[in-house]
Amino acid sequence: MDAPTQLSPVGVVACVVSIAKVVIQLGIAIYKLVKALVNAFKQWKTFKKAIISGEARKKLGTETETVLKAILGIEDGLKKCA
Repeated sequence: MDAPTQLSPVGVVACVVSIAKVVIQLGIAIYKLVKALVNAFKQWKTFKKAIISGEARKKLGTETETVLKAILGIEDGLKKCA
């Protein structure tokens, strides 16, 4: 077997920088995804509250509310909970 070779400091630094870039890129992507999911969940809760409370009916009309409930698939759930 050959004796272990000594690592060059430049190679180690380049490797660390390369790994750091990947970690930062993944971290930013995950942060953006989590932020988008949190915002979507907040908007969904607000929208759902407006439909359940009847605010949507006042602003959009009953036909639009019925269509939105059908598209979202929550009409049956609302009937069971009412």
